[in-house]
Amino acid sequence: MKKLLSPISFFLRAGFFLATLFLSTPLLLRAEIPLPTPPEHYDSYDPETAGPLLFSRIFPTLERSQQSLILGLMGGTGSGAEPRPSRDELIAQLKTVDWTRWRPQVLELLLHRSHVLEAVPEKARDWLPIVHDSLLFFLDQLGEERLIERLLNQASVPEDAPRGEHVLQFLAQTPTLQKIGQIFARNPDVPPDLRATLQVLENSLKTTSRDQVTEFILQEIGPETVEEYQVHFAEEVLAEATIGVILRCTLVLPGETRVREAVVKVIKPYVMSALQEELEIFDRLTRYFAEYSDSYAIGTILISDMFGEIREALSREIQVVDEQENLAKAGEYYQHNERVTVPELYPLSTEHVTFMGFIHGQKISDAFPDQPQARARLARYLVDILTVDVLFSPHEVALFHGDPHAGNVFHVLDDP
Repeated sequence: MKKLLSPISFFLRAGFFLATLFLSTPLLLRAEIPLPTPPEHYDSYDPETAGPLLFSRIFPTLERSQQSLILGLMGGTGSGAEPRPSRDELIAQLKTVDWTRWRPQVLELLLHRSHVLEAVPEKARDWLPIVHDSLLFFLDQLGEERLIERLLNQASVPEDAPRGEHVLQFLAQTPTLQKIGQIFARNPDVPPDLRATLQVLENSLKTTSRDQVTEFILQEIGPETVEEYQVHFAEEVLAEATIGVILRCTLVLPGETRVREAVVKVIKPYVMSALQEELEIFDRLTRYFAEYSDSYAIGTILISDMFGEIREALSREIQVVDEQENLAKAGEYYQHNERVTVPELYPLSTEHVTFMGFIHGQKISDAFPDQPQARARLARYLVDILTVDVLFSPHEVALFHGDPHAGNVFHVLDDP
């Protein structure tokens, strides 16, 4: 027997499906999103009320067949015994209705129901309007196909799921927002459950299969290279983060007989197009805050400069060849430093995939559990390497780590 949703949950989730009906027409039909958001919004807006209200306004305007579709999707009266449509079929059906009127309310509901705003620390509430309007602007500029996917993802989150699951679905396949989430993943002022959620973004995502990775690698380097280097891939993905996915492998370098443990890093196929779109949105967002900076109480901080720096940092994430060159330089730079180990870059790397040595280790944040003295000593090493050694380097040009989050810095373990 089919389990029906509670009334509130029914209206909220049905509201998301209804929303997709009104997010399918060309960009020229977009309604204007009213920004900056009035200050009273943050005290008065309640998604538990806004969702059912939006549903009650939109639902009567639909054709009967569309009403039946919504009720069937939500498990309500009139669903009958017809099989549930596939996701592709659902998206196709949800693209059939024109709209202009409801977009601002739909995006507002999506943003609040994602719970992502709740990651703003209490002591940083002055930044809430900036985060809110930035994300609302971002959603409004996002391509219709990706926005529909986001709405469907939210509607598909189980009724009893923790709020972190809503956050992950909101950030799904959005490299820029995921990278910003990584920045806050270790902030002790972020609520603990959401902090744990954001730490998943460091290297514990699970959106790309092993077969997808190996297929891409084979297309990139060719079966001849795989045979020449005697490459054998692991059966499971080792780690996945915002931009790349890591797969373990073994290989034999030409002229050698020793089997080397290695990893291969692949830029996820969808990232290139998604990141390009998002960086263009960041350009527009930078211009918006340059024009409306006086509307946000942020003192002397130049928000437009901040977004410009984030955009520049993200654009470097897909410069694979530059990353490989830096890896080689780092290996040479630290070759006599016993406290630092840099993976060896292997010659079968290309402009899209990077083969490097595998080093047995663990996240720096997971090292020496329940050993405070050892953790303190490791923290001092880390500070020295990332800052002191850089500032007082004897080299003419000093190197430093450009993205030292916990998924990128490991404590090296002895080989098993």
